[in-house]
Amino acid sequence: MNWKKLISQSVGQEQLAPISNFVLEEASDQRSSIDRFYDESRRILSATPATLDPNDWIGPAYAVALVSLTENYFRSVLGDILKICYVTKKNAAESSINFGSVLWHPGDFIERGVFEHISFSDSNKIIDVTRKVVGEDLRKTDLIPILDEFSKVCELRHGIVHSGRYMAGKNALILDFPSSKKLIKITVGYGQLQSIASVCTTLVVSYNQKMFELLCHRWATSWRQMTIWKPELENSLIKRIWNIFYSKVDQQDGTIEENGTWVKCRNLLKDEYNL
Repeated sequence: MNWKKLISQSVGQEQLAPISNFVLEEASDQRSSIDRFYDESRRILSATPATLDPNDWIGPAYAVALVSLTENYFRSVLGDILKICYVTKKNAAESSINFGSVLWHPGDFIERGVFEHISFSDSNKIIDVTRKVVGEDLRKTDLIPILDEFSKVCELRHGIVHSGRYMAGKNALILDFPSSKKLIKITVGYGQLQSIASVCTTLVVSYNQKMFELLCHRWATSWRQMTIWKPELENSLIKRIWNIFYSKVDQQDGTIEENGTWVKCRNLLKDEYNL
């Protein structure tokens, strides 16, 4: 008898299936970043209490997926902002980028590669990148309350991903959770998942609105003072800003308070800034 084989089953070598089995090519998606977030998050939220509650892992896995979609929104929209905003290009001029991103990404997605090495499952990182690259200090805006709520979601995510759903001490302390003699396991049922989704969605919508307002302001002011500005591009630039942030999903759902097009937006901006 071999004592080494007394504790568990014996296994040999194993090899992962070809990586091509785990990936799928997608056609270029022309939708705005916010609409892509809506589409993917709604698929997750199609889950029902009957499918979530009996299984301890489905809810937490979906919660991780929602944070991942939120991170993807930030990479996507920041890449779009970097493509169009003269001020952001200038701020990012000395930023580093992983060489792998340059080599692997197609040309249309190279700006996204700038943010690949950054984890946006951290409100402080969202604030830091927005300040350094975009040039906007979110700490001086009304986004701080929802960023604080997103921080709580990220602490729960950390416990799910890194601790097998057990609350780690660091996360518990940040969340002001009282110490216990028992292990504390994170649970995400239907109600908890809806709450997490509300926080992620509110953050995405709020940030989307804030960046839209910022770029429209720059279109009307600071861009025009830069030597790179060309008056004949005025219309195409405001249309591009509009397309980056406009939600067709919200338009179809009837949740946009005002009706209008990029032309109406341009005209209102010209009136406000006396252009």
